[in-house]
Amino acid sequence: VPLDLVAEEIRLVVLLPAVNYTDPLFALFAHESMYGKVSYQCLSYTWGTGEATSELTLNGQIFYIRKNLEDALRNLRSDTDQTTVWIDAICIDQDNLRERSRQVARMHQIYENADCVIAWLGEADEDSDLAMDFIANARGYSSMEIPLDYGWDAGEAEVPEEFEYFEDTVEVDESEIIQAKTAKYRSRDSSPAAGNKGKGALEDEFQGLSLAGVKWKEKDARCWAAIFRLLQRPYFRRMW
Repeated sequence: VPLDLVAEEIRLVVLLPAVNYTDPLFALFAHESMYGKVSYQCLSYTWGTGEATSELTLNGQIFYIRKNLEDALRNLRSDTDQTTVWIDAICIDQDNLRERSRQVARMHQIYENADCVIAWLGEADEDSDLAMDFIANARGYSSMEIPLDYGWDAGEAEVPEEFEYFEDTVEVDESEIIQAKTAKYRSRDSSPAAGNKGKGALEDEFQGLSLAGVKWKEKDARCWAAIFRLLQRPYFRRMW
């Protein structure tokens, strides 16, 4: 059903619950004004390049989606409640150029009006669990900033007791910024080899890093190597 462009409508996917992870995916379409009061989430993910071969039954008809989106929906799906989500690949008619151009231009507002935006990085593995746990523990350690360029920024930092990855309270000398080592992990090389270092090699190199006298323990090296591998996922290489 076409969107009412005058009413600033958007489509929403209402994902139906299922008890088992492997149960078929069923969903309904809903139309809502962009300025309406319906609660919804936005899904941020990578489309991928493979064929759309996974089945989603949408309003009683088979709609083919790619495997990465199938995985995301299975993880988002509740076993008891409906889940309302905006997904660009489904909620925008990709064959309707007029609608697509209008909806893409409004994506910033669609995301802004959502209750939350879910970033789907892909299926979890041992490395990603380690990285996410490490990041969660680091949330209270606001004095340490890791910029997107080379090296770590510095400032006087007191390590919280619960932040188990560091040893003792330290004062950070602003002149002590590590550049040479970290530059190796921010390669702009687009070849697959850029992210294919073995676990042991990465952990050995991170083991040698220090932050103004804070020596990484063996566990720290594994954590930073896991974060590096997490950041090599396709999600962080996409265009938007």
